[in-house]
Amino acid sequence: MIHESAQWNHSLVRDLFSVDEATLSVWNRLLISWPGTYNAIDIVSWLGYLCHATNGDGLVLILTAIWAIWWARNWHYHEGFGSTPTELVYFIRFYLGGLSVL
Repeated sequence: MIHESAQWNHSLVRDLFSVDEATLSVWNRLLISWPGTYNAIDIVSWLGYLCHATNGDGLVLILTAIWAIWWARNWHYHEGFGSTPTELVYFIRFYLGGLSVL
């Protein structure tokens, strides 16, 4: 069970930060730059590192982008629908704009 959890964590990190063109396009269009390097495969440790290494607004943007990419991949996998990088970036910016109004 622990081995399966580690595999899941590693595959999630790989999928979110993979070098596929669509994911890289989302990160680049959002102008996200990563704070240093961190090579752990444990997503909880990586997110902890990210929270300490990034300021408030940048962290909100990164975490929202992670959520949107995860959601889009699940939507594609389970429902067969896809999103383009442009659509994802628009969704992320629209979502964050709505939060700022609150």
